[in-house]
Amino acid sequence: MGRPFEGAPEYYVPGFIMTLKISIVGLLVALVLGIVFGTFSTMKFKPAKILARIYVEFLQNTPLALQILFYYSVLPLLFSISGFRIPKFVLGVIGVGVYHGLT
Repeated sequence: MGRPFEGAPEYYVPGFIMTLKISIVGLLVALVLGIVFGTFSTMKFKPAKILARIYVEFLQNTPLALQILFYYSVLPLLFSISGFRIPKFVLGVIGVGVYHGLT
């Protein structure tokens, strides 16, 4: 019996592993954001409830692909002014985490 991914080109395996890493860390970020904004939405403190509602309503109605495109194109531009570079891994985690944190 052959090795797993034996017939796949050498760049498929690292891409698959990176996808798994982004998904796992992004879903952990989503868990934290879901708990925070879920708690906010049940509070009697009106500003917290409004903030949670804005977060959910705005980001839930935007496709994930559009959000990730925004994070990959706009966030690096905003931070490049200060000379700070955001790694692509972090941008992917932000995209997955923010999107899935509101469901």
